[in-house]
Amino acid sequence: MLLPSFAEGFGMPVTEALSVGTPVICSDLPALREAGGDAPDFIDPLDGPGWRAAILDHFRNGPLHTAQRERLTAWRAPTWDDHIAIVCAAIEALRT
Repeated sequence: MLLPSFAEGFGMPVTEALSVGTPVICSDLPALREAGGDAPDFIDPLDGPGWRAAILDHFRNGPLHTAQRERLTAWRAPTWDDHIAIVCAAIEALRT
């Protein structure tokens, strides 16, 4: 799944793709990192050559693709508890 985005609220497409074992190449955004953890290949949305290289690597079952397939086995979908813990930590950080 490809998600070259400049802004995301949560990253549901990343979560949905990973939950069915689909490799993901997406923009390097905080929301997508929260949704995808370490599993996706994250690329700057303005890095055209990087996107091209990653897409071709996955198409050819290259080393990026193989490494992501291995990371997918450890990936788990974020839960509401995970998200709320992040929110609570951010709020607590503002208090200090």
